[in-house]
Amino acid sequence: MRVRNEGLSIDLCIESCIPALDELIIVYQPSEDNTEEKIRKFATKYPEKIKVYCYDTPIFSHKLSPEKFKEVSQYPENSPHLLSSYYNFTLSKANYKYALKIDADQIYNTSRLKKICDAYRSTKRVKISFREKFTAKLLHIISNLNWISHRLFGTSIAWSLGSEKLSDVYNTYVFKKINNDKNPVNLSGINLSLINGELVIPISDLKNRGYPAFNGTYDHIIFEISHDTYYEKAPYKTSNYKYELCVIEKFHYDKILWHKWGWDSKLLQAGFVWWHIAPLRDHKKPENGFLTLSDFRENGFDGVKYSLTNKKFVFSRFWFKIYLNCKKTDPSERSVWLNSLNSIKSVFNIKDNL
Repeated sequence: MRVRNEGLSIDLCIESCIPALDELIIVYQPSEDNTEEKIRKFATKYPEKIKVYCYDTPIFSHKLSPEKFKEVSQYPENSPHLLSSYYNFTLSKANYKYALKIDADQIYNTSRLKKICDAYRSTKRVKISFREKFTAKLLHIISNLNWISHRLFGTSIAWSLGSEKLSDVYNTYVFKKINNDKNPVNLSGINLSLINGELVIPISDLKNRGYPAFNGTYDHIIFEISHDTYYEKAPYKTSNYKYELCVIEKFHYDKILWHKWGWDSKLLQAGFVWWHIAPLRDHKKPENGFLTLSDFRENGFDGVKYSLTNKKFVFSRFWFKIYLNCKKTDPSERSVWLNSLNSIKSVFNIKDNL
């Protein structure tokens, strides 16, 4: 976890993820709020799990001037002023075999995250049925066909595919596959915003100065630490209002998982694992559309279709569809989602009834 000016949400984030983890590496930058004070408090509360470091070198990454963008783009890969170097420093402090990048504005479903982490810890193999293997292979092929179709024709070929049965079978397969083979797994979250005193899910996009419905597009992967798992400099010119001219990070391991026509099938999809509260923290109203939480439950994928038309979600939209169709959710996961919402409401002084 890399942290700066996250005093508002870091309590909820740490309490939601720490029960699932063996250790939490927190590397903070000097902040203008009470972030460092809160980090130290949690390090005292969980001394056996939380390790804290300071990275006080200035980072030049987001919303750079044209001149600064050109300068930073030419920095050597080992420059301490790069965001990628900050990431690599944080990862270098890990003492365990598997790692996950955590952002301080993500409030995790503790039950689901712990279930995933426990599958990595398991040493007892379980049987994966032919049906589960076939379903996983089929869905992966269709996902990559969607990508090919998008490249060739600008549209997806299986927008509405994904029955509840297929979704539930794949969900079961994911946990068994992690348990047996420790595959890397991609995690996602759901954005939360506020309008008229009510928590809602935005359905805009960052390009239009809003937020999409979902957070996490192949940039939150649980992976085995190796010589391939490091971050590199990534200069971008983007219309995204949070980035604009930027020099951010790209994960080298993605090159290993990526093939010409899609992601390697060994990369699993574990669905939604957190609420993302950046829109709440940024006081960003969903001016270009939103779903109430009840609308989301009733209409699911169809209601958020607009926000998935963004190019950013080309690879993710199919898997989002799969997980929105899952019917047999663990009761403990359902209650944790609701409890997390109530905790978020308390922090942000939201009075609506969910």
